[in-house]
Amino acid sequence: MLAVSSGACMAIRKSLFNKIEGAYGEDCIIPLDVILSKHYVVHASNAIAYDRMECEVETELSTRSRMTLRNWQGTWSKKTLLNPFKFPSYSFSLWSHKVLRWLSPIFILILSISAFILSSDSIFYWYISLAVFSFYMAGIVGWVAGLKGLSIPIISNIYVFILANIGFMIGLFGVIKGKHLRIYRN
Repeated sequence: MLAVSSGACMAIRKSLFNKIEGAYGEDCIIPLDVILSKHYVVHASNAIAYDRMECEVETELSTRSRMTLRNWQGTWSKKTLLNPFKFPSYSFSLWSHKVLRWLSPIFILILSISAFILSSDSIFYWYISLAVFSFYMAGIVGWVAGLKGLSIPIISNIYVFILANIGFMIGLFGVIKGKHLRIYRN
């Protein structure tokens, strides 16, 4: 039971298609509409799709923030699916794979700030603070390596993780400010 689809490769029965609000991402809202119409979203394992991913920092930030903004608004427009009593498996999927993921930068900031504040009172938190600091330093090393066209295993992944979460945070700021993105360009 899926609650998501890939925008690069998605098909829908014409009878299930509803008009989409321009501010919502189609790969977010179409599966939710299908579920609300009491049909299933299925994965076709033999389908092949190609999607070109940009690898520039500005484009990644723009993509992540745009996706967060549009999909947050789209998901909350179908908030009945977030009710675990009405839709247990779908709500779990949406909360765990969408909402909490978009909120991850807030959790990371709380962890980071808490660890640094508490590090003066406890050796345990001092080690946590050191780990957090090392994580951010690894991200900076990954960023510099990327600028030089290098990819360092694990370090580059940490950089991409941090970059994605910065994009999520920018998207959340857009949500908080009430921004509605109807047309976008990458």
